[in-house]
Amino acid sequence: MRGSTIDRPDFLPALQGELLAVIAKYIPVDKENIKVSMERQG
Repeated sequence: MRGSTIDRPDFLPALQGELLAVIAKYIPVDKENIKVSMERQG
């Protein structure tokens, strides 16, 4: 996927916000105490 937007790190903050918003719909979340990390495999 070379050259795609997934190769760029600028989508990560938006993705993190979206993930937290979805999780917060189901359980109480203190966003200050959440750490999101990702790693690429393959």
